[in-house]
Amino acid sequence: MLSCRFGSRNNDKISFEVQPLSKILPRYVLPNIYSNKASIMQDEYQASEFESFLRNYYKSPQPEQALRYLVDITESRLAVDLEVTDVWYFFARIAREDQGFLRSCEKLFHSSCDFQDFLLYLLGQAGDKETKLFLAGELAREDLQELRSAIMRELRGWAENRVDALSRCVRLSADLDLLWMEYVVSGSRDAIIRIIDVLEWDDLIRRKLQIMMRSTDSWFFRRYQQTRFTKFANELHEYLGVRCDVHRQNVDNPEDLDTHCIMTGTHIDAERSASARRLLTLSHAEIEQHIGVKAAAKWSLAANALQDEAILEICQTEATRRTGRCRDSLFEIIASSLLHGLI
Repeated sequence: MLSCRFGSRNNDKISFEVQPLSKILPRYVLPNIYSNKASIMQDEYQASEFESFLRNYYKSPQPEQALRYLVDITESRLAVDLEVTDVWYFFARIAREDQGFLRSCEKLFHSSCDFQDFLLYLLGQAGDKETKLFLAGELAREDLQELRSAIMRELRGWAENRVDALSRCVRLSADLDLLWMEYVVSGSRDAIIRIIDVLEWDDLIRRKLQIMMRSTDSWFFRRYQQTRFTKFANELHEYLGVRCDVHRQNVDNPEDLDTHCIMTGTHIDAERSASARRLLTLSHAEIEQHIGVKAAAKWSLAANALQDEAILEICQTEATRRTGRCRDSLFEIIASSLLHGLI
């Protein structure tokens, strides 16, 4: 998972650090809106209030209330862990569409002491020509010398490095988080469809197993390795429920194995994840950039379809248009949402 770590500086740079998804999966917890993060608030009442506001923003946009939450964050009345959330994109998207909100963000930057690096990044992502002039004027402030290099870097690359969730290629689970933030701000159907598209990705684990089984035709395998592979196939069946038919060189499971091997239903399963990594010797890249992203997409769609009828409707519509294992995953998501809705 790619996390923006605001406040962590190296030579006056605001750094971006990578936290591997493989480290997160064993302690995966179900949050309310994010695709792969646990609760981000310390105060439960404030958390639920802000969470509800965030979730329903697109239904009734209230930039004034969003500003009040942003002020609470900068004044430490609302404890949001900015190191592990993409909440900056929520505020940046509002600022791009509402000039009054953007001007207020500039005032916050001018007066804030503890969160100026966060606000600088927000302004760099959402600012207009007036914002650029404002930041140029801030360079003269003696109390901002630590941020001087960061401000100059924002000004030099003005508008070049802006993040657009809808045009960004999905590579990591962090890209899914941005798409969810895009959805809660704009209600964009395209954001949900981009997340569903991830379920169309190649079944990497199935491909790996089929390559292994094709190698069983060799004389070397028949003479020396067949017993070992049979033991391996038995372990796959015991720990992951994966059935390999060596004679037909086929995996009998119809479902997507990438999600099947690390999930139980629509939830990440830490024990299955550990077994999959051990038995299939999955690399960091395979988990971080493929298998884990598909699992995060499936889980987040199911979790949010349960709480937002519009998301459930999009999943139902797409299930009639998709084919193969993507359609099967959508049917599972729909069934899970409808079942939990009845309980």
